[in-house]
Amino acid sequence: MLTERYKQGKLHAYKLICRIMKRRQDVSPNTDFLTHFYNIMHQGLLHQDQDIVNTIIKHCSPRFFSIGLPGATMLILDFIIAASRVTACSSLNAPRVEAQILLGSLVCFPNLYGELPALHPTTADVVLTKFPDVKEHVIKTILTSARDEPSAPARCVALCSLGIWLCEELAHGTQHPQIKDALNVICVTLKYPNKNVALVASDILHLLISHVDHLQKFPPDTPKKIVEILIATITYLLPTTESSPHELDKRLVVSLLLCLLDWVMALPPKTLLQPVQSRSPPERDQPTKTLLSCIYKVLHGCVYGAQSFNSPKYYPLQLSDLLSPDYDPFLPLESLREPEPLHSPDSERSSKLQPVTEVRSRIQQGLVSIAARTVITHLVNHLGHYPMSGGPATLSSQVCENQDNPFCESADLGPELFHSPNLQFLVLNGSTLLSVYQIRSESGVPGGGMTAGLSSAPACVRVIIRDVAGKHSWDSAVLYGPPPCTPSSPANTFLSHTQSPHTANLHLRTPPGGPPEKMGVKREDSEEEGQEESEAEEGGREMEGERQGFQGEGEEEGEERKVTEEEDGDRRTGEGEGEEEEEEEEEEKELSLDGEGDRGESGLEQLLAPPLAKRVCREAVPAWDLLSEGDDSLDEMLQYLGYSSPECLQRAGMPLNIPAPPPACVSEKQENDVINAILKQSTAEREFVLNRGEELNMRAVQQTEPETETPQSAFYYCRLLINILGLNSWEKRSNFHLLRKNEKLLRELKNLDSRQCRETHKIAVFYVAEGQEDKHSILTNTAGSQAYEDFVSGLGWEVDLTTHCGFMGGLQRNRSTGQTTPYYATSTTEVIYHVSTRMPHDQDHNLTKKLRHLGNDEVHIVWSEHSRDYRRGIIPTEFGDVLIVIYPMKNHMYSIHILKKPEVPFFGPLFDGAIVDMKILPTMVRATAINASRALKSLIPLYQNFYEERARYLETIVQHHQEPTTFEDYAARVYSPAPCTHLPSDTGSCLEILRGESPALGEAGSDSASPMSPRTSKSRMSMKLRRSSGSANKT
Repeated sequence: MLTERYKQGKLHAYKLICRIMKRRQDVSPNTDFLTHFYNIMHQGLLHQDQDIVNTIIKHCSPRFFSIGLPGATMLILDFIIAASRVTACSSLNAPRVEAQILLGSLVCFPNLYGELPALHPTTADVVLTKFPDVKEHVIKTILTSARDEPSAPARCVALCSLGIWLCEELAHGTQHPQIKDALNVICVTLKYPNKNVALVASDILHLLISHVDHLQKFPPDTPKKIVEILIATITYLLPTTESSPHELDKRLVVSLLLCLLDWVMALPPKTLLQPVQSRSPPERDQPTKTLLSCIYKVLHGCVYGAQSFNSPKYYPLQLSDLLSPDYDPFLPLESLREPEPLHSPDSERSSKLQPVTEVRSRIQQGLVSIAARTVITHLVNHLGHYPMSGGPATLSSQVCENQDNPFCESADLGPELFHSPNLQFLVLNGSTLLSVYQIRSESGVPGGGMTAGLSSAPACVRVIIRDVAGKHSWDSAVLYGPPPCTPSSPANTFLSHTQSPHTANLHLRTPPGGPPEKMGVKREDSEEEGQEESEAEEGGREMEGERQGFQGEGEEEGEERKVTEEEDGDRRTGEGEGEEEEEEEEEEKELSLDGEGDRGESGLEQLLAPPLAKRVCREAVPAWDLLSEGDDSLDEMLQYLGYSSPECLQRAGMPLNIPAPPPACVSEKQENDVINAILKQSTAEREFVLNRGEELNMRAVQQTEPETETPQSAFYYCRLLINILGLNSWEKRSNFHLLRKNEKLLRELKNLDSRQCRETHKIAVFYVAEGQEDKHSILTNTAGSQAYEDFVSGLGWEVDLTTHCGFMGGLQRNRSTGQTTPYYATSTTEVIYHVSTRMPHDQDHNLTKKLRHLGNDEVHIVWSEHSRDYRRGIIPTEFGDVLIVIYPMKNHMYSIHILKKPEVPFFGPLFDGAIVDMKILPTMVRATAINASRALKSLIPLYQNFYEERARYLETIVQHHQEPTTFEDYAARVYSPAPCTHLPSDTGSCLEILRGESPALGEAGSDSASPMSPRTSKSRMSMKLRRSSGSANKT
């Protein structure tokens, strides 16, 4: 060994040997050379001179363990001890980042090897010893660095190493006790003064969402605790962020808000509704705080300012409320000892357009507020029901105003919409666009459609909402109740056995004098009885004839009346027989007297004309209920008195009920004439009643049920819905306005619908086989190894490009860019991969198109099975600013090599030199690629996120097209959006069309829809996106 005099030479020797051995070798070194090399490294790593240790660490990192040298794992403990010595020293010139990278590359080794044999770090002898606690050594050093590392880049690497280790432990289900400590360090770093470090911690916490199922097992309340920490951290940072002039401070709060959004979307409603423990006693009459209420409170504060937290009603959580044995919100973190670098991008693309200070400051002012509004709207629309029935690729509705609109024939939004009398464009609260139009109700839809078999109007209202969270379509219908009873329904069967209105009318048609058999005088002789029966039958035929005159109302009603009449006739027959028996008993007690009536009179006159007197002596007092119809009670009483008290007779043998003799001045002929005139008049009246009493002009007018009014406006039900929602009131007038209808509005609506409602990324994926070092051979690969295919399947799920309705990333639906491709989506992010092995290359123009799609992507993922390193220039492109190269290792682990341009800021969780296993590789690579894409977009001057861009565009539309109107003009436009114009007469009237196309209209009543003309050339759109999963939305 050289003496101290040759220290510089010794350091150069270590530097050269490390550089030589960390290169990927075509041929593996022989055993003797490796033995000598490992001995030198063992001696150097244990050397007392810190400069030698620093040199080895600096030049062996980051790829010493990734090249797969035989037996290299025996130096693991030596490198762990040496790296901990570097991180513990106070010098900022030490290779602190390289030491952290070496430590981070080892976090997945213990789960692979278990008890790892290695050289003992306390002796210079080459003695192998099994060390089962390698994981504890590594994680202890990384945890210490994440708290105390004075260098910002090194601390960022330490945080990324913690994130990789957490995912590794959660994926393998080890339930390591230091998981809690790692989570504590990451969560406390969220409020670290250095915002770049805090942003890395936010990205790591975002990464853990993919392992939320495992986190719920260790312990079960860990996800809920993470959401509480995010709420308290935002509450803590918001006051200083609002007063800060730096954009990075606001970007941190926005990052925490989006992280909070994804965590809330990943948790079940049961967790969100759990109560939150607070150290401060709850105020009286205040409901218990739930996790969801605290989420909305902190979002409310971000929208309206931190001053709203001064009210206890709107204060969510504070850091002290989270203090527990598992989490210390005030865990001390050492400050950085190096100034934060001022990042000024100098790339060619960013230097072409310098930012304007005034514009950037205006954008920064409302950045937090816009992000918070987006999160609130997103939670209201998608919490608990994402993905919907349309799949994860569908977040916004694809329905437009021209679909199902009978007044619009075009397949796209056109000026004819402005002439539709059933459509109106409105704006609510200056930030939400509403399109309200009336359409026909559905019929014949499986499951009953929106109304689900209920009785409803023949038209429904469709509301298309465009806000900062996207585009949503709702159908609303007026629901009256259950459907009307059918002839076979139990309710109708019950009515058939009861008295129907028509049967009641038939009973009312009976003459006032009673049934015919009761109108005549009871006679003892059979001749008069036969005459009464014949007259009764004749009267019955007359009534039957009259009934037949009223049978034009329908066959079913006639049958019901017939059944009811037969039942009533049976009942009347039974009653008549009982009365006849009682009358026969009375007739045996009566005395027959000679009648004074003329036998020559007609039978009708004999029935109608009462006798002058009954010469029958009664032996009992006549009772009122025993008197037959037509009997005179006074006459009966006089007969009884004459029989029971003969002394009362004026003359012996002369009954009291015989009329008195006529006055002397009136002759018998005159008296008979008067009596005959009276009888004739009475007979004429009774004949009139019998013959003409059933005529319509002699009966009371029947009260009929009023018919349903047909709405004459094509916007009737829309106006009704708007009014029910309270938007037509005078109080809401300042927040509810009309939009000007012009072609510019249509163009801007189309442009707004074409904008994505989520963050979108397109990422290229290359496969490099063994021996491939040129563009043509790499681009002509049609398949890869099994490990590569497994990795690609882990990046996302395959989608058919011909039917895919999500983000396309420039790919075509005509199969010119392939049939399928991997795609990944959450409720806030969409990622589509341009995979080289999925795209056709059979012709030169296809190969050129393939290169154009792949080369234009800014982030490239390269799976390389070649023995040499992948070079940036192999695929010539001006883009490809970030390359994530994956090298499979012989131990079934994977080494990550990241190439990026100097101006690209730090991103994670993977770093250059990381080593992971296949279980977490796809998740880690996807998260790293997304963060790299975000980092590149942050370099674009005046770049706006998707929610900023959409909010600004909505604001522009409202400013340019909101129409100021008086309340009277507004009411008139809502009553009639446009004059109702009908299509040519050969299409039929609007009301007839509605009745013809809606069978439910004839059953449920006649609540006709507004006049609508049909579309003759355009069929109804079969694809309708509902806003509820599994069932139609009913308003």
